[in-house]
Amino acid sequence: MDVVVHAVKQLEDNPWSPHSKSLRGILEEKVSPDVLDILVFETAGRIQLQADLTITTDNIVIAGESAPWPGIFITDYTFEIQDAKNVHLRHLNIWGLNHRHDRDGPQLQDFDTLRLQAKDPAKPMTGIEVYRCFIGFGTDETVSNWHFQDARTDLHSTLWIENIIAYGLNRAGHPEGDHSKGMIIGEGTGQNTVLRNLFAYNNDRNPIVGAAPTLVANNIILGSSRRAISSGDGVITTSIQNNVMLGYRDSLMLENQFKSIFAATNTPKPGSQIHIDGWFGWHGLDHPDDVYFKGTNDQYRVPSPPAGVPTATVFPTTDVVSMVLPVIGPRHRHPIADALVAEAQGLWDGTGQQKLFRIDHESEAGVDWNEIPSVEAERTIGHEVPVDLDETNWRDWLDQLAQGDIAQDTPN
Repeated sequence: MDVVVHAVKQLEDNPWSPHSKSLRGILEEKVSPDVLDILVFETAGRIQLQADLTITTDNIVIAGESAPWPGIFITDYTFEIQDAKNVHLRHLNIWGLNHRHDRDGPQLQDFDTLRLQAKDPAKPMTGIEVYRCFIGFGTDETVSNWHFQDARTDLHSTLWIENIIAYGLNRAGHPEGDHSKGMIIGEGTGQNTVLRNLFAYNNDRNPIVGAAPTLVANNIILGSSRRAISSGDGVITTSIQNNVMLGYRDSLMLENQFKSIFAATNTPKPGSQIHIDGWFGWHGLDHPDDVYFKGTNDQYRVPSPPAGVPTATVFPTTDVVSMVLPVIGPRHRHPIADALVAEAQGLWDGTGQQKLFRIDHESEAGVDWNEIPSVEAERTIGHEVPVDLDETNWRDWLDQLAQGDIAQDTPN
């Protein structure tokens, strides 16, 4: 497959007449699904969306690690991948933010920050990877893996690795009132891997798994005030391994289901297989009181990972914090990301305290847009593309690009 590199040079978003060098403009000009298009950034700062941004074409990489400090912030509207294959989002800050003051209720209540959605049964989605992003401030779900009602089982093979998924907004216009949700993996999706992520200050759904099959492993859940990880009501085939929950051990919520690192409170369908092993929860390491199966739901618990669940290298529970926190999130971490990492480390070490409960507006987490300038890169990445760049080595090239290891005079 041929590889084409595009440089984003314009931060302004115009849905009606996109600039040819803006993120939206480059995505809308992509016409060939048989070319791998890599979008790099020769500018940095906030891309304030003026409408939802949807990727519908296969074979796209959006490489936030290429941007100079302070990185890329995509904000204000839903960022969606729909009916597309082989799409990679890397080192991006994707922030929904609170729109109570400039949106009406019906728009606001269904505001997901990042949504994966299969709508067309003829175009199954596979090969979606979200890597080292900071996704936050959703009003409905912060992250949604979903299918349209006529396209069940058409969203497969999604990877969520080393992301920060945080600050689901609590009272920001959702009709249910208190909300604040992390990630939903809907029934009808499959082959999901949720690995080494930091979920922070979402009431629950860190994630909620209603799909088959799914691996949830080596994640850190900070400040979940309800069920940390939970199951939906579909035919669930999941393995939940070696996750760590920090904070809220002194909660006033007395029901076991609200004080658990995993809770099966819905009604899984017959044939479900739920494997959970190796955790650090409210009561310490591997304590049975941290797992809650409502009623007869424990009949679906199995002693080993079910067949078909994705596999990955899984660290021991006691090593998760030291292995995950140093690498979590975008290359240029915003100060509020650094604060979450420091808070999680302090709680694990026993030297720190939990700082927040739930938030309704991003300012409560310390977001100040005056501190995020627009910055132009000092180099022209388009002149640094190696002649042998292809679909097998593009990750290595981006890693080198992020470290500044590529010579300026690499042939174009």
